Amino acid sequence: MKRFIDGLTKTTMKKQILFLLIIALNSSAFCQSDSLLVAKLNQVKMSIDFSQGKLSGSGADFLIKEATDSHFLLLGENHGIAEVPVFTIALMRAMAPKGYKYYATEIGPETAQILTERLKTTDVDQVFSESFKKHPWSIPFLAWQDETAIVAELKRQTGLSHNNLWGLDQEFIISARMLLNKLIKIAPNNEAKTVAESYYEKALSGFDKAVETKVPLVFMSSATADDYNKLRTAFKGSEEALKIINEMQESQEVYDKLMVKRVGFESNQQRANMMKRNFMHYYDQAEKQEPSPRVIVKLGANHTYKGYNSLGAMDIGNFVHEFAASKRQNSFHVYIGAHKGHLNSYNLLSKSTDDKNKAFDESGDDRSGAFYEAANGEATLFDLRPLREMIFYKQVKNLHPNFVKLVFSYDAFLVIPEATPSKLYD
Repeated sequence: MKRFIDGLTKTTMKKQILFLLIIALNSSAFCQSDSLLVAKLNQVKMSIDFSQGKLSGSGADFLIKEATDSHFLLLGENHGIAEVPVFTIALMRAMAPKGYKYYATEIGPETAQILTERLKTTDVDQVFSESFKKHPWSIPFLAWQDETAIVAELKRQTGLSHNNLWGLDQEFIISARMLLNKLIKIAPNNEAKTVAESYYEKALSGFDKAVETKVPLVFMSSATADDYNKLRTAFKGSEEALKIINEMQESQEVYDKLMVKRVGFESNQQRANMMKRNFMHYYDQAEKQEPSPRVIVKLGANHTYKGYNSLGAMDIGNFVHEFAASKRQNSFHVYIGAHKGHLNSYNLLSKSTDDKNKAFDESGDDRSGAFYEAANGEATLFDLRPLREMIFYKQVKNLHPNFVKLVFSYDAFLVIPEATPSKLYD
């Protein structure tokens, strides 16, 4: 019996030693894997500065070269951060001599048309301050003064002479007042004007109620198919008016699927398809002015992925990437990530003005935390492409799927070390 027990003890001890050895080897492998990732990130990172409205540093040289070799430069952002438009303006200034004359962003095409018409003859700040005074919250994102500075730079470079401002998105849910006001102005007769005015008054009262109740029952969430048919009948024969009406109705469908029917995937895919159609409409127009136009596209980061985005949609970013490939051209995709600081997330339904200066810290983010750690508190640009082969051959283990997805979906990652909030028009 004693011999049996001693043998069992020895066997158990051997198993324990083997188990501890496996753990040690695995831990060593993990540490080696982590060290390989850190070493690789240090190899592909570059310094960059854009604080004075001009790109500088090794990252700037890299970015200018890659953008020069491309026809489409896509910027994926987190909204409400003042440094993003500062970077965008510096980039536009660097790339204007390379032929980048068009800027596509997250507003509707009819909104872009209304703005362009006014911006050609009126100061940029005046256009936006008057627009938001008359129709508050009618234009998404450009309600921030930092963002309108991009439009001012675009106007300075191009004069907006050839539809240089592209609105790729659906029309904003709170934009109906502005769009119906445009219908009043272009009404072909008194009957059409009266119909537009009646709906405009409904849109005004709906907005006021939404502000009071914090419930978004505005025109583009409550209008019926019959309402849109009445508008179409009143404006029959007016191509310009019918386009506005159709855009409003399809935009409402996108919001209805998301907010009422709760079919978010279908909503996102329809929105993505609208962006693709709008992009091609603008591109075809631009190509009539010059061969192979070059475009800077700045949208929320989910829209500018190559491949499926994090919501499972094939969005405009992938479309532009494939479109470029079909023309034997390149698209270059930059993810703009802010490490920590404050952003402006205030909106019509916010219950507190604290949202105008909302603190955040993405240090532990499973998608981007490794870049923030490697940047070490400095503005940094990472070339993501060399990481792909390392991941493909599984040289680094246990990477989070979101990190892997980002590396294969974007070509570069820009770190903003300390973010400040965008400033709203009063």
